[in-house]
Amino acid sequence: MVSTCMITKKERRELKIPDTDISCRQDIFQILTVPDTVVKYGYCSDVYVQTSLLDFYSKLDDMETAEKVFNDMPEKNVISWNSILFGFLKAGELCKARGIFDKIPIKDVVSWNSMILGYAKAGDFERANHLFAQMPDRNSASWNSMISGLKEALQLFNEMRKHNVNVQPDEMTFACAISACSQLGDLEFGLWIETYRSKIGVELDDHLATALVDLYAKCGNIEKAYELFHGLKKKDVVAYSALIFGCGINGKAFEAIRLFREMTTAQIRPNSITYSGILTAYNHAGLVEEG
Repeated sequence: MVSTCMITKKERRELKIPDTDISCRQDIFQILTVPDTVVKYGYCSDVYVQTSLLDFYSKLDDMETAEKVFNDMPEKNVISWNSILFGFLKAGELCKARGIFDKIPIKDVVSWNSMILGYAKAGDFERANHLFAQMPDRNSASWNSMISGLKEALQLFNEMRKHNVNVQPDEMTFACAISACSQLGDLEFGLWIETYRSKIGVELDDHLATALVDLYAKCGNIEKAYELFHGLKKKDVVAYSALIFGCGINGKAFEAIRLFREMTTAQIRPNSITYSGILTAYNHAGLVEEG
């Protein structure tokens, strides 16, 4: 029986070994014989050995073999799940990573932090924030995952603006950058980005307008947030939640409650951010018992 623990001789030949000194290359080839030894001594069913092997292939960026090893594991622990999750995130395969994340039987803080950071680094702050809100236990690393991803997104946005980078920001770029500013509380830079968007003539689509609703609501400019909200072609849970949360933190409790009732009447399902906003609104209005 051929096990996926083994890497074939053909695969070894096809692996791109970096140009380095001879002794280092010999070390690399010796490492590549480890899977054969695992099979030879019957450790293919050992969860710890298999997890190390899985991590080994992930670090070689060979996710195809890593996935085979993972699928063939008779027993998986949280480290096994996190290893394959991190491997897919490192490879930039967010969809596969999310599929793994959703299947993890018992997620630990590493599972949550890895997935949140993956989304944040990809500029998908909506999903990152949604997961962050769902996270049962947060530590400093959880907050750092969000913050580092958001800061990285803004750094990339600034890189795009340099004259030697021949890439023009589009609606999605601006939406991601403005959303990052909202999450970091850097409202001044967010408003500057909006001015810059208007200056270079990038159109305002629903996705970008929703990011601006969130930004203006958090700035306390509810009037401008409403103006953008009413201009949306399609109002979704993200837009409603942004405005509800903004009304909540700015003491406009009854406006938040009205919006909440409006969205539920429209059969738009609330999410964790919606509930956070409405509860904040109830608190501000002293309506905790009703909430």
